Amino acid sequence: MAGNSTMILKVQCKAHGAYVLEIESVEENMWITETFLSLPASECLEWQFCNVWVGATDRDTEGTFTWVRNNEELTYLPWDDGQPDDKNGQDCVRINSSGKWKDAACKDFNHMNYVCEKDSNSQI
Repeated sequence: MAGNSTMILKVQCKAHGAYVLEIESVEENMWITETFLSLPASECLEWQFCNVWVGATDRDTEGTFTWVRNNEELTYLPWDDGQPDDKNGQDCVRINSSGKWKDAACKDFNHMNYVCEKDSNSQI
């Protein structure tokens, strides 16, 4: 979510008192996968339908992924095999229907779903 894409998603989530999805545990990763990505294979014909943005990037230091909200380094990283591969300068992160993470081109932010997250102590 480098540059404008970072700002657009941050602003959209912030308008709801939230931030772009941060997955910090196996349990949270499973919940996101089961809740938002458990579509039948017949509905996953286009790759973007079965992926959700994760609010992380390595745009500042290649290979070091941080949350876009606060620049804290990620400690939970369930990468898919061969990921991250930085193919063509991919600096953003997406989670797929298997619960695995892949790096992705930040410019593709408008082709995939995203989730805004609130802290448990936030009021809705």
